[in-house]
Amino acid sequence: MSISPATRWSLPLALAVLAGPVVLAAPAVAATLPADDEMFSVEYLEEGSTGSIWQVSPDSPTPITEVAGSPVAMPAEIVDSAYDPTTGAAYVIGNGYSTPCTLWSVTVDPPALTFIANITDGTDPVVPDCNAFDILPNGTAYVTHGATTLATINLATGIVTDVAELTNEEQSASVSWIKYDPATDTTFAMGNGGEFYELDLATGILTFLTDLELDEAATYDADIDSAGTIWFQAWGFWVSTWSFDPADPVATVTQESEEFEGWGSDTLWIMPAEAEEESVVTDPELADTGATDGAVLLFGSLALMTLGAALVLRRRAAA
Repeated sequence: MSISPATRWSLPLALAVLAGPVVLAAPAVAATLPADDEMFSVEYLEEGSTGSIWQVSPDSPTPITEVAGSPVAMPAEIVDSAYDPTTGAAYVIGNGYSTPCTLWSVTVDPPALTFIANITDGTDPVVPDCNAFDILPNGTAYVTHGATTLATINLATGIVTDVAELTNEEQSASVSWIKYDPATDTTFAMGNGGEFYELDLATGILTFLTDLELDEAATYDADIDSAGTIWFQAWGFWVSTWSFDPADPVATVTQESEEFEGWGSDTLWIMPAEAEEESVVTDPELADTGATDGAVLLFGSLALMTLGAALVLRRRAAA
């Protein structure tokens, strides 16, 4: 059950009036997805058939818009997604709670999911519960399977190589999502109820940072926008969107949209704004000569050196 914003704030204010003057902390300020970033989500189906690819406007009362050309054929139990910054491609994990888990690529224009491979260890299908999934800026992809095993995954073959068991205080642990933050060179992870961790990708060790205490909501997928804000999904019955600054999660966590009827999904990925190419500025006075700024500077330096030498010789001759 969700509580409307009006109800959420009216009760504390009423109690404050009865209790006398108090200082109320201001609610977190809602984040805004950077203008050129684009967020997407894929429908979760209990049985494979056809479903929707949505573009997401996370801070809108109507957060999802079906991509033109949807619905499309897709597998059941799509449980996580990731965007590859080295290629501009997006991927999802299908059959996430069954065996074999499957790897698919996703295109938005035109909308389509394309099967790549069953997820295996090279010989046998991995155990079910493939879940948290991310791709680093160097193209290395990670996935969790069997709930608690962290592995790398080959995006061309679906073959996983186990790295380590996920542990928190030496106890086996599972997470809903993992996301690498290039701004801080840190990988973050979140438990199903909002437990926020730093993850060591070499050892699988989860270091507890804080608890966002999401009450009845359960977290699923997440991504980081080009401004460094983490956006994630939470389920009550339908999906709602949330955001926070990883530098101060508790103070900034904000429910951006209420649960939206019809939005059933475990996936959320962001296609970041493309970096603008650096343009070469040419001095119009040099355009017809073929000279470069460097050549002009070199010529100028030689001229100054020659002038300086001449002045020295004149002074010596005068002496």
